[in-house]
Amino acid sequence: MKSMKLLFSLLVLTALFTFTSCGDDEGPTTPIATCTDGIQNGNETGVDCGGSCEPCAAEEVEFNGSIGTQTLDASKIYIIDRFAYVDEGDVLTIPAGTILKANDGQGADASALIIARGGKLIAKGTADNPIILTSINDEIQPGETESTIDPTTLSRGQWGGLILLGKAPVSVKPADSADGEGREGYIEGVPSSNSFAIYGGNDSADSSGELEYLSIRYTGSTLSTDEEIQGLTLGGVGSGTKIENIEIYSSFDDGVEFFGGSVNVTNLLVAYQTDDAIDIDQSYSGTVDNAMVFLFNPEAGNDGMEIDGPEAAGVNDGGYFTVKNTTIVQKGGANIARFKSKAQGTVENFAAVDFDGQSLRFEGASDVTIKNSHFNESEQSVYSFKDAADEATVTKENNEYSVTPSTGATASSFNWTFSKSTGLF
Repeated sequence: MKSMKLLFSLLVLTALFTFTSCGDDEGPTTPIATCTDGIQNGNETGVDCGGSCEPCAAEEVEFNGSIGTQTLDASKIYIIDRFAYVDEGDVLTIPAGTILKANDGQGADASALIIARGGKLIAKGTADNPIILTSINDEIQPGETESTIDPTTLSRGQWGGLILLGKAPVSVKPADSADGEGREGYIEGVPSSNSFAIYGGNDSADSSGELEYLSIRYTGSTLSTDEEIQGLTLGGVGSGTKIENIEIYSSFDDGVEFFGGSVNVTNLLVAYQTDDAIDIDQSYSGTVDNAMVFLFNPEAGNDGMEIDGPEAAGVNDGGYFTVKNTTIVQKGGANIARFKSKAQGTVENFAAVDFDGQSLRFEGASDVTIKNSHFNESEQSVYSFKDAADEATVTKENNEYSVTPSTGATASSFNWTFSKSTGLF
């Protein structure tokens, strides 16, 4: 009997509490959502975003001018407004999973992230949590890896790109150089009036930091005629810099451009660029190893690679490039590569897929070796020379023609990329 009375009392108290908290005069209450991921009302910090299980929009932090030394927070989104730069002696550390977005702009209003000579960028993403640099128009949020901009629209040129400048040797036309001799230059796309525009020097082992698992999207602002910012610009960057696992997706200009320097780049993917995918100039002496290029632009001069040699005679002119274990896939674009202005170096273990005619074009005397590479075309179709004398400057070793290429890049190295998620390969 006592148990029955106790149960009845509890039922009465429960009913009274319910009517007290939700009386008729208060109207119905909104139930609190139950979230399976443990996040209630928006996010882990307890900010109420309206009772939804969806995460709150991330806090935004704007970058402009000198950034100084700092470590970013992957739970926030960083907005690059015009030129934001890391000055000499400063270090910018970007943890895995961080998203940076850049404001729209062309000319003087172009946005770019610039690492000046003597500054460092430590940006170490992972395959599961890459660091993403994209446009302000991209609604991607922390924890996500796929952009909301429709990849089929090819929305190139929404902001500038990432620029690293170092103290390694370069060979610049003296008339265009910062020192008047050709050992230092003003980087393309940044007005020379800025102190952070200078690159080059004498330290081939110079370090500008570490870059791993970066995806750079929708870049290529135009400063002026023939002055564009690439997806990734490397000016005089030294071999002490680590650059691995980089994706450049939909750039209005080049994918990556090397202005001299000696940095090595491993696991590079470039897709949907307007100009050249890999542009080498000013006596670059490093190695590009395991690269994939998907070439779409059919206009002449927009090639898989454009390779030039030193610009200043007798000044840092001994740099020989190496491009190896690389695949370039024809998707409606132009040539595999053009070698110009005394290009000097080696292309090896290379695969050209789905090209048809004059795939390698040589314009001017070069010192280039093509070896251990596969082409789906005949040998007569692969090579094109502006002048008959240029043919004697090209060495061919152990190449195969009219075959299905089996050399080149290891595609599985790029399974982490946005390009892979769109079904590009």
